[in-house]
Amino acid sequence: MGQDKALLQLLHKPAWQWVVEQLDAVASDVWLVRRPDQQPLAYERILFDLHPGEGPLAGMEIGLSRIDSQIAFVTGVDTPLLRTAFVQLLYRELETESAYMAVIPEYQGRLYPLLGMYKQSVQPIIAQLLEAGKRRVLDLIENVPVKICKPEQWQVYDPLAQSFLMMNTQEQVKVIVHLMKEGGASCEA
Repeated sequence: MGQDKALLQLLHKPAWQWVVEQLDAVASDVWLVRRPDQQPLAYERILFDLHPGEGPLAGMEIGLSRIDSQIAFVTGVDTPLLRTAFVQLLYRELETESAYMAVIPEYQGRLYPLLGMYKQSVQPIIAQLLEAGKRRVLDLIENVPVKICKPEQWQVYDPLAQSFLMMNTQEQVKVIVHLMKEGGASCEA
């Protein structure tokens, strides 16, 4: 989009605040990862990317190194309609599955690793991937045991798939704002 999505004003507050409020409802250890050159946010839990400009996988590396929990939900600041019940489902799926290191939802035939739940133990693997020049989150997904959360599992918690609405274009931002005005931004599923 050519601008800092975290700062996009959605109704009366910035996009990052919508996401943090949703996650604060279900987690006690919510962090935002920013590049050092990005505008500061009015939030006390900010981490700075160790590899600025290297993408979300690099952000995951620092985030996973700082969390208190053994499991973390990873998303972007461009998911303001995230459903807390959806996040809780992914957490339960990973918490009960010792054989997996991540739970990734599938929607319309695609995997969404930036709406995924990860064990903190993937952090050293991320560091190795980055050192090898691999920067895509899909590089991680190809190197760890992953459970796919199918639509029939998560749709009961997010029937309109609003957690998957991201702000990659101005048109998508307009759709999200329209849904928010209709009450689509509540923390309830």
